[in-house]
Amino acid sequence: MIVSVVISARNEFPSVIHTVHSVINDLESFLGMGDFEIIIVDNASDDGHGADRSAGGTVDFIRTGLAYATGVVKILHDPIVGNVSARNKGATLARGEYLFFSDAHMSYRAGSFQRMMKTIHECGGIVHPAI
Repeated sequence: MIVSVVISARNEFPSVIHTVHSVINDLESFLGMGDFEIIIVDNASDDGHGADRSAGGTVDFIRTGLAYATGVVKILHDPIVGNVSARNKGATLARGEYLFFSDAHMSYRAGSFQRMMKTIHECGGIVHPAI
């Protein structure tokens, strides 16, 4: 596994759908589907849709997609509201050589992750891009 992207999400439907889509589009431009994972940590969402409001609208739609079915996208639940707890929980399960954290309302341009990986190599450490 080369890249892990941890997305913290609380009541982020439908924004999280667009974020996942942009991450996949970028990463699959230079990596194979088995080389990256997206871990969505749903931290106490209460924006459920339909009959089963307990599941949360933030992740309901993603569960029906191919990326989820193939294991590229994983969903965790964190009952503690807050980015720190969600990101830490996601990081403990991340298997990638590179670990990126993302908010659930981002859109990544093609080449974003490749540039961040290059910068990590050049500076030997952590990157915090301005987006």
